[in-house]
Amino acid sequence: MERSFGVKQHSLVVYFFLAYAITWILSIVVTAQGTPQPIVGLSALILHYGPALAALIVTAWIAGRKGVGALLNRLRIWRVGIGWYLLVLFFPVVIRLIAVGIDVLLGGTAPTFFSAAGVPSS
Repeated sequence: MERSFGVKQHSLVVYFFLAYAITWILSIVVTAQGTPQPIVGLSALILHYGPALAALIVTAWIAGRKGVGALLNRLRIWRVGIGWYLLVLFFPVVIRLIAVGIDVLLGGTAPTFFSAAGVPSS
């Protein structure tokens, strides 16, 4: 008798619970005062992948290594042209740069993320 603790029957609920839990807990770690910078940096990176990590965890729990392999193999299937992948990859960056440009044109201060002034000294 397999002991899955109800994960198989309620996999969608478990997935959403894990996705939110991973993302929210790491968001709290990132915003908490006094958290060491390496932990903040790593948590800030990982929290964006909460749903993907939840999918891998639930799939591994239900279907094991073969299931995770099948899930990851689906990433190699290209159903649209390369232009759509490039759009998805670069659109957020372009929109952010346009917003910064409009802000500067309207009298806002230029951001420091393109200059050495924004880099900490030590």
